[in-house]
Amino acid sequence: MIAKKVIWVSGNPRSGTSLLGKILASCKGCEYSFEPELLPYIINLKDHLSRHKWKEIYQGYIEEELFFNLLVGRKINFRKKEDSSIQVLKSNKEINKKLLTNLSRVDLSKYLKRNKINFIIKFPAIDINKVISCYPKNKNVLIRRNIYSVISSLVKKKWFSNQKNLIDSFLPHKIIGSRKYPYWFDKKYLKIWKKSNEITRCAIFVLVSENYYRKLKKNILINYEDLVSNPIESIKELTKKMNLRMTKNTFQILNTVKRKTQKINVKHIKESIHPEILKKLKKYESRN
Repeated sequence: MIAKKVIWVSGNPRSGTSLLGKILASCKGCEYSFEPELLPYIINLKDHLSRHKWKEIYQGYIEEELFFNLLVGRKINFRKKEDSSIQVLKSNKEINKKLLTNLSRVDLSKYLKRNKINFIIKFPAIDINKVISCYPKNKNVLIRRNIYSVISSLVKKKWFSNQKNLIDSFLPHKIIGSRKYPYWFDKKYLKIWKKSNEITRCAIFVLVSENYYRKLKKNILINYEDLVSNPIESIKELTKKMNLRMTKNTFQILNTVKRKTQKINVKHIKESIHPEILKKLKKYESRN
């Protein structure tokens, strides 16, 4: 069963999940799903359905809609400039082999016994605890980046600059009272959120995301700063832990990794964050 063996790539948004996902997806025998749109909807359903019914829906989505369609080339991205483009991740030989695959759903089990396939899903800031509680053999590769670098990058992207940006960026909506909030929002932050500035909202997002990963018992960790300063050695170590084989495409991607010099005014960020939220961030820092 594919759903039992998913490899997750997670972390805060703007922490390097796209880069890491792209690198791992280029490894031999890896199928890759980049932030599948329906996943937050299905994960959120877990609180409203029986365990059995939810697993039935989740497995159908993961195994039929995502994995099988990726495996046989029905759901692949050919847009070269995007991180999930198959032309970045795979060689022309691998792409052609996929497009020529004549595999029926009936024969899938036999095919998977003959071929070692890894299924990777990249999705930052999502509560995969709800999945792993049902599928404990799933692996989670967690990338860590300095939290103030993450907040600075979120501000630069303007995801939290106004209510419309915020709501349109995170679907499905969570309704509290009569107002819409992002699907990940924790109502314990409601009073602060209503009066908060952009930087405080970014900080709350980071805290909610970190709370997801703190609950996970096992993570395969990689540090963003290590990855961008020494990409080849960092990934060699990571793929060895995961029993993955790097390919020519993997090295091509790694050779494009550059450390960006980003000036971050940490003092300004801290001064802009609500005191209660800043206190929680400092506690997070001390634990990591």
